[in-house]
Amino acid sequence: MKRTIFLLVSLFCLLITVQAQDVVYAGLYGVIPDTGNDMTLPFQNLLQAVQSKESVTIILSAGRYDFYEENAIHKEYYESNTTNRNPKNLAILFEDMHNVVVDGNFSTLMFHGKMQPITVDRCTNFFLRNIMIDFATPTSVEAGVVHVDSSYFEIAFDPQLFPYEVDAQQRLHFFIGKNRTSPFTYVEFNHLSRMVEPYTGDRGWWEGIPVEEVEKGRLRVFYPNQSHFPKLHNWIVIRHGERNHAGIFIHNSADVLVQNVNIYQTDGLAILAQYTHNLNLFSCSVVPNYLIGRKYISSHDDGFHLMGCSGQIRIENCEWYGLMDDAINIHGTYVKVIKRKKNSVIAQFMHPETTGLEWGRIGDKVYFVDPKTMRTIDSSTILEYNQLNRDQFELVLTPFSKKVKSNVVLENVTCNPNVKISNCRFRSGRARGLLISTRGTVRIQDNVFESAGSAILIAGDAREWYESGPVRDVTIRKNIFRYSCNSSPYQFSEAVISIYPNIAKPDPDHPYHANIRIEDNSFFLFDYPILYAKSVDGLTFKNNLLYRSKGLEPFHPNQFGYKLIASKKVTIGPNKSEGEILGKSIILEQMNAKELHKE
Repeated sequence: MKRTIFLLVSLFCLLITVQAQDVVYAGLYGVIPDTGNDMTLPFQNLLQAVQSKESVTIILSAGRYDFYEENAIHKEYYESNTTNRNPKNLAILFEDMHNVVVDGNFSTLMFHGKMQPITVDRCTNFFLRNIMIDFATPTSVEAGVVHVDSSYFEIAFDPQLFPYEVDAQQRLHFFIGKNRTSPFTYVEFNHLSRMVEPYTGDRGWWEGIPVEEVEKGRLRVFYPNQSHFPKLHNWIVIRHGERNHAGIFIHNSADVLVQNVNIYQTDGLAILAQYTHNLNLFSCSVVPNYLIGRKYISSHDDGFHLMGCSGQIRIENCEWYGLMDDAINIHGTYVKVIKRKKNSVIAQFMHPETTGLEWGRIGDKVYFVDPKTMRTIDSSTILEYNQLNRDQFELVLTPFSKKVKSNVVLENVTCNPNVKISNCRFRSGRARGLLISTRGTVRIQDNVFESAGSAILIAGDAREWYESGPVRDVTIRKNIFRYSCNSSPYQFSEAVISIYPNIAKPDPDHPYHANIRIEDNSFFLFDYPILYAKSVDGLTFKNNLLYRSKGLEPFHPNQFGYKLIASKKVTIGPNKSEGEILGKSIILEQMNAKELHKE
């Protein structure tokens, strides 16, 4: 009842806000649907005309709008977990705009070439709704497996949807607009279940594989490893190109709502938000465009990727399917101290897909972390932030800790949002379902997970991806984990729920993560591993229903139900089981047996 009243009050306030705003019809500025003409310049002219308005509602007429790379805005952006190819090609740029509502009337925005469809930069009170985003030529190809022989397999696809060429060296290339790319991997989907083919994971590396054109749209693939051939009648999604742009990029903004937005294809991450305060993603989806015959491909990479955000993140009633990476990834970014001065440090970005970020702001709180044990050493506050170049920046700090030496890593503690994810469906796609790394309050409730890798991964590392930070208050409650979860091997997918910080020397007395409760969920288990937990202080797994599923044969090398490493204050049970659950054993490593309470 309280939730209903809250929604009604929010809707009433929104209606008052919309009524007080200037209403602008895009068609009056030449943004007209279903013409086939390039709407890039007309849309830029529209936004220029309303730029100075204190508040505005922009309404598009229903239909299709086309945008071409040739007339894109070229602007330099450094985007987290995205290839640093600059400048970016921007189709629609909302910059320094406030109190904006954009209503697409469920129009389709169709993009041609390599582009960033929508960029929201330094905006506040921004509301985007009722829009569908697609690309005429996707950054992936879906092909049916029509023949399998002893030394090759054959695939067939629509050459109109997926333009290609085979060069003189029998190498395959695809085209995204005028951009020629090369395949680097493929993901196999079962044609009956429409899920990632069990046990396959990332085995389909493609680089340098010779092909022969049997006829237009039918290729013979001379894959060197016969044990990794796809099955006859299955479908493969061939990945090519780089993750150059996000579908929707939200940067340095606050109080943003994205609602009823369907993303069918992107040139990288579907929605990327970084250094944004208060973000709501309601009733959005990243799925294939079934209406034009696509069955398996959606985002070229992650669905929702949220880095360095703060305040409150709410994700409700959303769906992902056919992604080529994780459905949701929420984290910060560790950087390494490479030089210590009198009252400042020089820090460096350590992963190539994080360079150039504006890592901190005056007043942000910073923790110093030992990269080997991941223990917090000390804390400071940023007095000055100076970007030295793309890879390095200088922080003037107060107080300046005498404990800080070179090679420690820094965490921006201010950039740790509270997160609520509810009533969402994580359908099958490459990699995992939800990755979460934030010190804020996290509630994951009433969702359905069908991911190919771990359904939920709680990670954090200062060795490879440099994604921060430790969780402090996580509740995973009333979710359904279906049998397809963890049905293929992927990085850190040690169990259906994997708590796996990448720590070289975990300290049992000072665990990295804390206070994780996994309660009142339903697990449909075909394999052994249920829960893997490393370096946690306070972990509860109780009142869950464990069902034996026989949809797949067990395959995972981990033949335990629960594995606990260097953790404290762990409670397992009571839980209820139906059927012969395989994973019954509990394995302890680097921890005292007294730290486990079993019911």
